[in-house]
Amino acid sequence: MAKNSHRDLIMTTPEDTELAILFHDTYERLAPSFGYETRDDTKVFDQTSKNGKLMVAVAHEINQAITLHTQEAEIALARKVLGVSSMVHKQKGITQSMRLKHLTKEMLKIIPDTFGVIEDHLTNPTEAGEK
Repeated sequence: MAKNSHRDLIMTTPEDTELAILFHDTYERLAPSFGYETRDDTKVFDQTSKNGKLMVAVAHEINQAITLHTQEAEIALARKVLGVSSMVHKQKGITQSMRLKHLTKEMLKIIPDTFGVIEDHLTNPTEAGEK
C-alpha cells in the first residue's frame, strides 16, 4: 500500500460510522428485492475490514457535503433575516410596538421559504449559493 493513502488522511467521526452502518444494513436488506445476492464475507458490517473502512470514508465525505450545504443554507437564511431586520429598523416615525409587529409580519413571510432555501442548497448547491 502506498504511503499517505487517502484513507490514512481521513479523520472520521462516530456519525460517519453510524451512516456507514445504516447504508450497509439498508443495502443488505434491499439487495434481494433487486435480485442481487451480496457476498457472504460482507453481510455483517466490519469497520476494520477494507470494505468497512471504505464505507466509513464514503460516509465521512457525504456527511461533510451535507454539513457544508446546510451551512450555506443557514447563511442564505441569515442574510434574508438580516435584510428584513435592517429594512424594518430603518423605518422612521413608527413606535417600537409597530416596528415589532412589522418585523414579525415580515419574518413570517420568510418561514415558508426556509425549507425551499435548504432544499435548493441540498439539491443544487452551486446555483443556490449564487441566488
